[in-house]
Formats: sequence, C-alpha cells, structure tokens
Amino acid sequence: MQKLVVNLLNAGQTQDAVMYGEMVYCKSVEWFGENDLRLVQAFKKLEWNFTTAAQLDKVSLILLNVMERKLIQSKAHDVRPLAAPIEHKSEPESADTAFSLLGVKLEFFDYFIDKVCGGVENVQGLSTTEVNIKYLQPLTSESKISLCRLYEKSPLIDKATVFVSHAWKFDFLDVVDALKTHAQNNSLGPDTTFWFDLFSNSQHDTATKPFSFWTGTFMTAIKAIGSVVMIMLPWEDPIPLQRAWCIYELYACMETRSEFNVAMPRAERKRFLSQVNVKSFNKMLASVKSENSTSFLPDDKEKIHTAIRDSIGFTNLDSAMFKVLKEWMLKALKMELQLAESVLGKTNPLSLTLKAGLAGVYGDLGNEEASLLLYQELWDYYKTNVGVDSGFALIHCGNVISSLITLKRFSEAKAPALDLIERSRQIFGNEHQSTCSAKESLAVVLENEAKFAEALALHNDTLQVYLGLYGDESEHTARAKLSLASCYYTMKDFQKASDAYQAAFDTRKRLLGEDHPSTLGTMTSLGSALYLAGRVEESRSLQKECLDKCRRVLGDSHPSTINVANNYAATMDAQDSSSKNDRLELLQLVYSQAIESHGTSSLQIATPLMNLAIEISNTDIQKR
Repeated sequence: MQKLVVNLLNAGQTQDAVMYGEMVYCKSVEWFGENDLRLVQAFKKLEWNFTTAAQLDKVSLILLNVMERKLIQSKAHDVRPLAAPIEHKSEPESADTAFSLLGVKLEFFDYFIDKVCGGVENVQGLSTTEVNIKYLQPLTSESKISLCRLYEKSPLIDKATVFVSHAWKFDFLDVVDALKTHAQNNSLGPDTTFWFDLFSNSQHDTATKPFSFWTGTFMTAIKAIGSVVMIMLPWEDPIPLQRAWCIYELYACMETRSEFNVAMPRAERKRFLSQVNVKSFNKMLASVKSENSTSFLPDDKEKIHTAIRDSIGFTNLDSAMFKVLKEWMLKALKMELQLAESVLGKTNPLSLTLKAGLAGVYGDLGNEEASLLLYQELWDYYKTNVGVDSGFALIHCGNVISSLITLKRFSEAKAPALDLIERSRQIFGNEHQSTCSAKESLAVVLENEAKFAEALALHNDTLQVYLGLYGDESEHTARAKLSLASCYYTMKDFQKASDAYQAAFDTRKRLLGEDHPSTLGTMTSLGSALYLAGRVEESRSLQKECLDKCRRVLGDSHPSTINVANNYAATMDAQDSSSKNDRLELLQLVYSQAIESHGTSSLQIATPLMNLAIEISNTDIQKR
C-alpha cells in the first residue's frame, strides 16, 4: 500500500495518495496499537503525503503524542498491591487521626483505579467528588480514617513530598494524568509521594470539622512538605484560582516559603501549547483575580480573604502566582519546542509555530532581546526558504521591527519598515492591516528623528483606515489612537496627548478589561501626559493605581512595572518631606529590581539609575 501511495504521488494524484496514506496509518494502529513506536515509521512515510500546513501539523502532533506516551510507559513500574489494613481504633475519630503527612506514590493511582475502582472505564468522566463517594468512602467506612492511615504499611504509601492543590469538581482521571505528566516533565522519580486530600485526609464527617481544622491542616501540611503543585484547568480561566480554599493553599505556600508549581493533563497542555500567544495569555492575566474567589460557605471565604489581607495581601499573592505561571509557560514552550525540533526537525511547521509562540511570550515577559533573536531566525528562514513576499516572512519582518523599536534601536528598524510598507502595499493594498502596522512602525521611527509632520500624517492615515475597517470599538483603532497620542507626547503637546491617551484607555478598558497588560500600558502613558499637562493630582492617583495593578499582574521586575514606578515617583511632592522619603525609597527599589531583572550592562537600567542619581543629588544639596 505504501508503494501505491508513492505511485499515486508520482502520477500527481495527491488526493488519492493522501487517502491511501491515511489508510496506512489506520492499519498501523490496528496491527500495532496506538502506542507502538513502529507507528513513527508510518508517520514519517505520511509526512510528505500532506500538502498543507494544517495536515502536516496534525500528523506532527500525533507523532509527538505517541512519543510522549511511549516515554511515560517506559518509565512505568510494576504496580505493587496495598498492604493489609492496619488495626484501627474503635473510639470516635479525633483531629489527630484525621490528619497526617502521609501521601500516595505515583504507582498508587494505577493500583487504585485498576483494583479498587475496577478499571479506567469505571471512573471515566467521574469527578474527584464522585470517586470519593463511590469508591473511597466505602473502602474506609468502617475505620473512618484516611486511606493513607488505613494502609500506611503499604509500599505505595509514604511521607508526602508534594502537596496537591486541586478542585474537587475536576475529572479524577485528569488530576491523575496531570500529576503523572508533572512528574515526567520534571524528572521526578517513582518515589515521589503526593499529599492528595482525597487519600491523605479522612473523608468522613468532614462537614462537622471547624474552619480552623482545615486551615490548620493545610498550613501544617504545606509547611512540612515544602512543595505545592496546583492543577490548572482550564488554562485560560483556571478553576482553582476561583476557589477560596485553593487560594488559601496558595497563600499557605507563600507564607511558608514553599516551592510552587503548576500541572496540567497532557490533553490540556497540548491545548494550551496550540493556543498560547501574547494575546491569549494577557487575556488570562486580566481575568484572574484571587480576591474574587468564592467558596461553598460564604463565611469561609470571608475568613480566608481576611487572613490574606492582614498578611501578604492579594497583590503580592497574585504577583507570586503569575510569576510561577509565566515561568511554567516558558518552560513548557521550551520543552515542546525542543521535542518538536528533535523529532520532527527545526523546519517542521509545528516547530516553527512553537518558536513563534515562544518569541511572543518572551516579549510579553519583558525579555525583548530573546524575542528579537527568535523572530530574526524565523524571518531569515521564511525569506530564504519560502520567499520574501510570503505571508509568514512579512509577519515576522513586522515582529522584528516591533522588537527593534521596543529596544529603541530605531535606526535599525527604519529600512525594514520602509521595505515592509512597499511589499505589503503591492500584495495586500494600502488599507490592509499588515500595511497599516508597518506604517505605524515607520511613524515611530520618524518621531525619533523629529520628523513630526510625516509621522502625524502616517498615524492619522492609519487611524482613519482602522475606523473604516473596524469602527471605534476595536483594539486596532485603540492602538492607532495610542500611537497618535505617543506622537503628540514626543512633540510636547501634552494636552492633545492626554486626550488621545484617554480615548485609547477608555476603549481598552471596555474591550480588554482594567487589569489587561495593554490597558495598564495605556494607563501609565495617560498618567505621564496628565502630569506634564499640569494635572498633577490626577496623574498621581492614576500612576499609584497603575503601579498596584502592574505589581499584581506583571510582577515587580517587569519593565512596565519599573516604568510605572518611575512615573509615580515623579508625581510625588518634592516639597513634602515624608513624600520625598517615600520617593527615594521607591527609586532605590526600582533601581535594584531593574538590576536584578536585566543586569548592570542593560540599557533597561539607564532611566532608573538616572532618576535615583538625581534624587540623591537633590537630597544632598538640600541637606547642605
């Protein structure tokens, strides 16, 4: 049949070749099973049968899934049975018997599903709550103690090394898969033991236990274990971050300075990797707010929220959580890119797509140098191998230009911007998004050269095109207003800049939300324009609010947060002694964070260093 596929391809009968190629794959699954590595050969033979990137990506993803499943299976161990139940007391349960630091090893999950539940088919689609009621509670009904206590002599039970934070409404098999995937991706050994409340806590008479019991249980467990993994589902709006008790576990992790990680089932991780980009991740950051978390008992929520407010605060809690999410996202993208390049090759469409995603995330996290490097590699590849006028070549040319402008390397951005405008005009026309984006970039370069009339003409032209294409309620239109405002700001026409920034800010608040990184960027620009327009009180209030939001969403060391902190410091009253001390402390903090984030040789520390030096100099003069 493979020879038939080759003959059909040689004869130019591509559709028939693809049809029979898929039959080769289906037969391979039938004969070998979907986890057999011999399928790799079938996939390799299929790759050249597919004529579109979408078809090739489909085959590539199947191949990666097979490789991952085989890798997991190669690390599997023989499942050992549980030991006989220990002797348990007949007197009523006490707090001491209800809680322990015992957990279950990875192997336990397979044993529990196969031997206790009777196989995967019996738990398919069941939530953790349903598994508890149907299988766990009957198993421990006589002793009324936790399963870990009941079988603590078993080799599958041991002192926990990882605390699991999850939502009970999750599909139980998804939680298990997430923990296995987490262990595999982090090279955790078979003795890794999970404190999973389903098994580590008694599941009897839970409603009678007071609030203090549960807070004490989780805080004690997390402090003793020192490591927390939170199951994130769905990735774009994680349910645990809406649950007050999961937020309390995150709070306990921060309070005890424990390690914090996130985990996803393989299917959700694949979905995340296929969808993640700057736009989708920023949308997630804007929607997640731990202060909005709820619980089944309203009183529990109030007590948890009060405990957090009175200690580290929601801003610090969210900031720490977002930091881990970003680090995990980078790690996941890097791992997937490395796997794709090693199995499929660096020029495979999936590898190139993952590289583009990683470049965008680097830029969003403030590492514009790393972003530029990857975008340059992509642009060079598409120019050389697909054509300088190909869609992807034009897209990544635009990305390179944007990165150069962000890094203030305006002279390097000018030539490619001019070239991109002409190519986009010839291919798409003057009123196409690609052409408009290139004109916006050139306008910024012209502003830097003080060619304001030319820059304004380009900005106004782009704004009118976007208004015609998308209307006023559009992110494209908001971005064009922002670019126009920036030009007015550079021209020192701060009143016009304030008006244009305000229009862009209002639109972005409606479209993206108040906490979206793009909205926050517009917010601080508006604050700066208001300050220079003489509206100091409005500016100070806006910059303070923006700084709090940036610290929560982006983190203290993000370039945008550092920029906002500098802007806020500028609005503080220089004549007020207490305000002046606060400003000096803030500028010192900003400088240290810039050093920590970018190093001593980066241009990113120039502004914080200059502002701090001026403040120290002014302080010394006043003392003399």
